[in-house]
Amino acid sequence: MILELDAGNTRVKWRVVDSAGKRCGGGALVSDATAGDMLEPLLAARNLTAARMVSVASPVVAQSIGFMLQRRFGIELKLAPVQKECDGLVNPYKNVSKLGADRWLAVLAAHKRYGGNCLIVDCGSATTVEMLVGGCYLGGVIAPGIGLMFKSLYSETHQVKVLGERPEVLGVAQDTDSAVQSGVWGSLVGLVAYYRGLLLEAMGEGRPEILVCGGDARQLAGLLPFECHVHEELVLDGLARVCPIIQSVAD
Repeated sequence: MILELDAGNTRVKWRVVDSAGKRCGGGALVSDATAGDMLEPLLAARNLTAARMVSVASPVVAQSIGFMLQRRFGIELKLAPVQKECDGLVNPYKNVSKLGADRWLAVLAAHKRYGGNCLIVDCGSATTVEMLVGGCYLGGVIAPGIGLMFKSLYSETHQVKVLGERPEVLGVAQDTDSAVQSGVWGSLVGLVAYYRGLLLEAMGEGRPEILVCGGDARQLAGLLPFECHVHEELVLDGLARVCPIIQSVAD
């Protein structure tokens, strides 16, 4: 069995897959120095033979999990690198190390699953949008996530103290709570719509695939005025592309 982990700024998403890639369980936990201790009882009954991880969290998160895996299972944690090229997909960054590994894996997974024309939206602590045109990765953008936008309004204003639920539809509001909710969610919808428009221009013809992943994926997808696919574990899906594991013993 293979343990796969995606360590972000606030959460560590994990799952266990067999040698054929079939998901056999998973979950999420807080991304901090106690991650290994939190994960250990969840994996105690698993017959783990390998582990791979993508991380944009503090190095202590990977260290915590790595120490636990070595102590408990005698296996080494393999960290996903950011490459210049993988499976025919070229990283457009001049300094490839500056591209977040989670972004790279999401693009690789989207490219494998859908091919040519994709917009990949990751809704986590930050919101990222990546563009694939004709099978070429053009790059992407980074914006604050939903939680950060609400936090900035809450902490940096005196009277805009709003904690509520996502609106069912976006529109002009007649009260402060609804105005903030529509404004924050609408800003992300507008961001995605803008880059979808650029993708359509670059394509010339055809229909692009819009992929949404991350913790707020389903909430954002429910507001987008066009068809999209929710892939909550898209980043994890890309791990096998850059961290292949050949097992000599069947699970």
